[in-house]
Amino acid sequence: MTQEYSTRRPGGLFPAAALLAVQAVGFVVFAVLELLSTQPNRPEVGITTGVMFVVYGVLLGIAAWGVLKALRWARSVAAFTQILHVPVAWSFAAGSSAWVAVVVIGLSAVVLVLLFLPSSTAAFTAPTQPAEQPEG
Repeated sequence: MTQEYSTRRPGGLFPAAALLAVQAVGFVVFAVLELLSTQPNRPEVGITTGVMFVVYGVLLGIAAWGVLKALRWARSVAAFTQILHVPVAWSFAAGSSAWVAVVVIGLSAVVLVLLFLPSSTAAFTAPTQPAEQPEG
C-alpha cells in the first residue's frame, strides 16, 4: 500500500507569501528612498539605513518564497519578522503617521494568522518525501 502525497498548496500559504512579498517590496522601496535622500554631510547614516532595509527586504522576499513552497524554516522566519514589525509599528502610532501603525500591525496579524492556520501547519509539518515502505 502506498501513500499519496498532495502537491496542492493550502489556501493560507499563497496569501501569506503574497503579503510577505508586498512587505519585501515596501522595504526595498523605502531603502531606495532613503538612499536618494542621503544627506551629503552624513552619508553613512543614509547608506547604512538603506543597505539595512534592502537586506531586510531581501530576507522577507526569501521568506515569502519559502512560505509559498511550504519549507519548514520559512514559517519561523516569516513569523519572527511579523512579530518584529509590532514594536516598529508602535513607533508610528502617534500623530499623523498613526495610519502606518494600523497598516503594519494589521498586515502582520493577517500574515501570522495565515501562517498558523491548521492547513498551513499541516503543510509545513508534512514529510518532504514519502517514507520507504517495508517490503513484504
